[in-house]
Amino acid sequence: MKLLLLLFLVSCAGYHFDRTTNPFKHYNIKSVAVPMFINHSSIPHTSALFTKEVFALLSKYRDLKVVSGNNMKQDAILLGVISGPERRKDLFKVDSKIFTDGAVRDSLGQRKPLYLPQSVKYQLQLRLILLKNPHKKELDLLSSPMGALVPKNERIIFNEQISFEQSYSRKIFDNLKPDSGGVVNFTNSFGNFEKSLEELAVEASRRIEQEIFNAF
Repeated sequence: MKLLLLLFLVSCAGYHFDRTTNPFKHYNIKSVAVPMFINHSSIPHTSALFTKEVFALLSKYRDLKVVSGNNMKQDAILLGVISGPERRKDLFKVDSKIFTDGAVRDSLGQRKPLYLPQSVKYQLQLRLILLKNPHKKELDLLSSPMGALVPKNERIIFNEQISFEQSYSRKIFDNLKPDSGGVVNFTNSFGNFEKSLEELAVEASRRIEQEIFNAF
């Protein structure tokens, strides 16, 4: 008995889950089309970043064919719908502030010291729908705001939404040049925001794999 138990433990020690196997094979899905995700948020260029990362994630499954676009000839289509608060003031929230002292204080000229946003956070939602044997009318419904209310059935493999939160820093520089006019610069802030959006797309791909794909 002890020998059998030992052999069982040794065999389990070398066992691991194969994360490169098609997670949808039990639904007889061997090919998936991935059209550009729909962006209902107020942040531009989000669709391309998220679509790219999810496409790369699907492509790692060795027995799953992945193509781009609305290709109805594939076994299924993966729809992605990105959303967030409509108003920018609701989308972007100040996470931390900095008091204008030191070199930044000098650049203000005669103006009184004040607090400036140093870190800003924002939230997005991504809804993913995997539809087997797709038809155009169904795709239009599922990609609309009403799509979240469509119940799962034998052809809607999943209709899931994941929320994400990210932040970026607004770099604050003093501006003491003769032609500056005492203005506080926020140069590089947009670059930081774009980088945070790229990182968010990568994080989204990781969570999709863990929370949705690995559940199959």
